[in-house]
Amino acid sequence: MKTTQLNKIMIPIIFIGVLGYFGYALFIKAPNPAVIDPNALVEMTSSADSNVLALIEKLRSATIDQTIFSSESFKSLKDFSIVFSPELQGRPNPFAPIGSDGGVTTEQTAVVGTNTKDVSKTGLTTR
Repeated sequence: MKTTQLNKIMIPIIFIGVLGYFGYALFIKAPNPAVIDPNALVEMTSSADSNVLALIEKLRSATIDQTIFSSESFKSLKDFSIVFSPELQGRPNPFAPIGSDGGVTTEQTAVVGTNTKDVSKTGLTTR
């Protein structure tokens, strides 16, 4: 009988203690992260600004030796770039249902194995 009376007293005490601890941890102990010291913010931005300004000054003072462009090794470089020819583009509206393109067709030859077949005779439309 004493254990039931003890349980009736201890459970509310433990519950109030747990609530008290969480209330203390949330409202009193933890600092408010939304509060920012304006002086600290100004110091952070001014140090970042000074770093950027120092970097800009270093870049302004940078020079390139122009003699490299007249050297024989630079002149012996070859351009291996590839010029691409324009390709056919896709459908005017790729989201429109197939067959609603206005009937634009081009005749092409499709290679299947060693046989060739004229696509325009099969009813397929291609661009």
